[in-house]
Amino acid sequence: MRKLLLHVILPLTLLSFWTITKWWFGLAVDAKHVIFYGFPFIYKCEGFHTSLSTQYFIAPLLLNMAVYFLFWVVIVGIINRFYKARIPLLLVRGFWMLSMVYVSFSLVISIQLYDDYRWQRDFDVQIYETGIDVPFIGPKDMAYYMEKYT
Repeated sequence: MRKLLLHVILPLTLLSFWTITKWWFGLAVDAKHVIFYGFPFIYKCEGFHTSLSTQYFIAPLLLNMAVYFLFWVVIVGIINRFYKARIPLLLVRGFWMLSMVYVSFSLVISIQLYDDYRWQRDFDVQIYETGIDVPFIGPKDMAYYMEKYT
């Protein structure tokens, strides 16, 4: 199971964390209407201090990663219990390469855009709508939600 943890579960956790999450459209109380991201907890939204920046909330981010990690431990554990799969080295390397490309790209973008990192959200939110966020297919038209809820 340790080998599966390192070879399969960690990269799957990173890839699934990046590809499948939840968007929440709501009002940041005493701020503005914002699209938040994260499942099961909100860990990211646009920055209020400058344009094109993002606010990250570390505690919910770590909890979300733990939920994704536990999900993959359970799924891979169940599969491994009934079927002892041998994962090809090429597939393992592919998982790790995709994961590292994503992490590297995210870090470079985050450093260049003056993102804000906080331990927790220091404002309340009022959520109006939610949905599933898949890369490049998320909520595109914020104007629709702005007209509907303001």
